[in-house]
Amino acid sequence: MLARSLGVTELIILVNKMDEGSVNWSKARFDEIKGKLGPFLQKACGYDIEKNVKWIPISGLLGINVKDKLDPKVCDWYKGDPLLTVFDNLPVPARDRNAAIRIPVLDKLKDQGAIYVLGKVENGTVHPGKTIYD
Repeated sequence: MLARSLGVTELIILVNKMDEGSVNWSKARFDEIKGKLGPFLQKACGYDIEKNVKWIPISGLLGINVKDKLDPKVCDWYKGDPLLTVFDNLPVPARDRNAAIRIPVLDKLKDQGAIYVLGKVENGTVHPGKTIYD
């Protein structure tokens, strides 16, 4: 819910420890996790599961399906890309550089009469010498 409220539009869900002995790259276990988490992401958070959520089975400890494509001998049912390839293929959100500046303030400091704010630029651009009013 927090990710959605901060403007995250694309999710990558990693199902880790698929190499564990009791799971052994089971499609049934992967689908069970997907079936329990998917409705929450869709109904409570508002994500479009088909378009904006990618599901990837991995073994984080062994690095399987992180960089290199998953070997069909290990897991014959997963035909998707590995994690880093999915990262590389995510769409880059467009930013309007001429839009009004939007910086959510995370912290503020006062020092010798000056007020400093800390935040991330979410919209617009900041140039040297630009005055920003509250």
